[in-house]
Amino acid sequence: MPAFLESATHAAIVPPPLSQSFARLFPLAVHELPYPTTRLTVAALWHERHQGDASQNWLHEAVRRATESLRS
Repeated sequence: MPAFLESATHAAIVPPPLSQSFARLFPLAVHELPYPTTRLTVAALWHERHQGDASQNWLHEAVRRATESLRS
């Protein structure tokens, strides 16, 4: 996404921790939204037949670790 946003014709709305991370690595401008927003809940769902599947467990744990800093 950051490489896509380097074009002056593109914009994205992302959580502040993500925008700050992008701005440290890429020459991007970060602006606060001019209106209040509400907090969203993001959840992962999977079919019960995959419960306990080692590859699914690995994926869920990898996503949890990768997004840990975004939870505040």
